[in-house]
Amino acid sequence: MQKKMNLPKEAEYIISRLNSFGYRADVVGGCVRDSMLGKHPSDYDITTNASPKEMKAVFSDLKTVETGIKHGTLTVIINSKTYEVTTYRVDGEYRDNRHPVSVVFTDRLSEDLSRRDFTVNAMCYSHEHGYTDLYGGREDLENKLIRAVGDPVKRFNEDALRILRALRFASTLGFSIEPETSKAIFETAGLLKNISAERIYVEWRKLIGGVGAYEIVERYSPVIAEAIPELSGLNLSCRAGFDFSDASVRELMLFAMTHGESPEEYFFRAMTALKCDNKHKNYGYSVLKNYKEKTDGRVALNLLLVKVGAEVAHGVVDLKIALGVSQENEKKTLSNLLENGGCYRICDLKINGTDLLELGFRGKAVGDMLEKMLYLIAAGEAENDRTKLLSVVAKFL
Repeated sequence: MQKKMNLPKEAEYIISRLNSFGYRADVVGGCVRDSMLGKHPSDYDITTNASPKEMKAVFSDLKTVETGIKHGTLTVIINSKTYEVTTYRVDGEYRDNRHPVSVVFTDRLSEDLSRRDFTVNAMCYSHEHGYTDLYGGREDLENKLIRAVGDPVKRFNEDALRILRALRFASTLGFSIEPETSKAIFETAGLLKNISAERIYVEWRKLIGGVGAYEIVERYSPVIAEAIPELSGLNLSCRAGFDFSDASVRELMLFAMTHGESPEEYFFRAMTALKCDNKHKNYGYSVLKNYKEKTDGRVALNLLLVKVGAEVAHGVVDLKIALGVSQENEKKTLSNLLENGGCYRICDLKINGTDLLELGFRGKAVGDMLEKMLYLIAAGEAENDRTKLLSVVAKFL
């Protein structure tokens, strides 16, 4: 792990500006953790002993946003980049398992770091002071451990979202969860009912996409079921397929493996409860509803394309490959069909509604006949040629 942390020039400027006014400032939290792991942080939070009023005075000539000024946070904007600068604080009583009723500002860095969730997130850094690590975060990083700062039961009772954050960090970093912290997760899992659906889903998607997701989902399935009841009794298998799949496929795998019948219904119910957008819900529903369709060969794939379209067909094949019930070559066959101008949509046909109207079809019969032609072409029983299709259609008059 590196000895000196490289900081963006804007973050260095904010810190030096505060220093010049007599205040201490350090980058803190996830950016320090990621930097120590050799990663490139996506954002940098700064902690300081300057009060909100003092911060506003220091940066009065810069563009700022009072993001959460009541909680001590001022957003400073430099070169179109945003940096949250927060006064050292101690959180007051938590009454909803999520937010403190009040905060008290302090001039002691140790008190500010003590309110952080996990040791790996409770470190700060500045060029002047180097790394400040009061809770063994560096050692836990080296040992690949997620450990709560202080009493884990208290931490999770304060903010139950930390339960999912622990699982998420363990999954995305490929870490284990320290035994006492792990025990507390199981003890307090019921508190997840107090967390908003939107926040649960954000953590869930990050968790399920992590390098260590399989181990975390397997070990903490009862905890996950508290957040997503539709995954109660989670049946986890297909390790190889799970590991090489992305978060979207993994999510669908879990529902397919857990519910032998109608997994799409459980998925839709879960995503509705988690307030996911309709596009995500409808896509997953369609994939799960059709993943038992045949996909072995061009005819089967053509028929699937006509039934569900290209996007869902790709999803079905990806899911079946991950579950080990289809071969990788089916994905290539599907891509070839699409690249070579496959006929699976009404607009791909060499005939149209006007042609059928001229032949005497009316109303719903027009659309039904065009769809019938798509299926005949997909099954290899007709050719997408205008003259030949009109001849086939005429037989149904």
